[in-house]
Formats: sequence, C-alpha cells, structure tokens
Amino acid sequence: MSRPEYLERALAPYDADPEKFSKGWRKTTTERVWQPILPLFRQPPRRPTHPPTRLLDAPAGDGRDAEFFRNAKYEVTAAEPSRGLRQYASEHGAGSGIRWIDSAFPGLTELKEEIGAQKFHMVTVSAGFVHLPPETHQASLQSIYDVLEPRGRAAITLRMGEPDPARFMYRTDAETLTALAREVGFEIVKIIKNHPDPLGRQDCPWDHVMLERPRI
Repeated sequence: MSRPEYLERALAPYDADPEKFSKGWRKTTTERVWQPILPLFRQPPRRPTHPPTRLLDAPAGDGRDAEFFRNAKYEVTAAEPSRGLRQYASEHGAGSGIRWIDSAFPGLTELKEEIGAQKFHMVTVSAGFVHLPPETHQASLQSIYDVLEPRGRAAITLRMGEPDPARFMYRTDAETLTALAREVGFEIVKIIKNHPDPLGRQDCPWDHVMLERPRI
C-alpha cells in the first residue's frame, strides 16, 4: 500500500539510522517518559487466571516502551511503520512476546485488519503526533477510539518547543488535541502541561494527555 509523502519523509531518517535514534531514546526510561500519568494507566490483572490487559503502543519506535509494558505483564501489540526500526527492535531483543505490525496513523489500517474485532484496554502514543500534519489529527484520534474497549484509555505525549525542520515535525498542543478528542467522543481524564523533558533538553517540554473512551 502506498503511503503519503509526509509519512515517507518522516520515516526516512529512522529507516536510514535506527541505531542512532534508539541510543538516544534509551538514554531515558519508559517510567520517566510516562511518569506524570503512569498511575492512570489501566493495570494488568494481579492474578494470572484473569484475562490479560491488552496494550497497543503506536508508533512503537525501537520497542523501548513495548518491552517495558511486556515485562509489566501487559499483552503488547506494537505498531511501527518504520521498517528500519522494526528490524532493529527484532535484532535487539524487543521482538519476543510482542506482536509487531507495520501500521501507521491516521488510519492504522493494517492493524485494524489484523486484530479484527479485538480491542485494547490501553493505547500509548509517545510523541507520535509530532510527525502527523494537523489535518490528520482527528482521524488519528478516531482510529485510537475505534480500537479501544469501552473505558479503555489512551495515553499521549506531545512534544512542545520548536519543531526540528530536518525531521518534518508539526506543532500541536494539549488544548488543540483534546478539543478534537472531545469531538471524536473521548472523555478527558487528565492534562499535564510543560513537563520537563526526560532527556534534560531545556527547549523541549512535553504535554501529557490521558483520554478515555466512555462506557456507552
């Protein structure tokens, strides 16, 4: 399936040098990235006899967060459109116990085809909106809504500060995104603005958003 030009341009650096980006991302931890809203995540069952808590990480990058959630006893699906990052993740141990799918926002088409009627209890989107043109944001949120169980939650981080022009980034913020999320049907659980960058960059604060698909 052909992909839009903006996605091909955004993926090119990751495909060309996945190791470079992986080393940068792994200078911090999943706990630090999600710390402001991690207590609001739907939790895995305490007893192994209970059904698993299904989590989708999209985009999954090099699998850092997917590995963390797998080890925390979630049933993890990782959607990542970069072939280079998927291959790098597989070669460095992030493939075991994680279902990897080549799929991208806004439609998550391949993911939806593979999972069928299955739904997730959690979706995590770490920095994913930074590579999506603003006109695709509502459709991306709709895709997240579509793959969530009722009362399922979506945790999203949004990179603030000046976009890096070499990486085809777009601006977004919590207010704009949550307004679109409400139109889709989400309830807003929590918004945390201007949280310090977990890598210590002074010009790169983050907004954190927790959404919930209501029970109907």
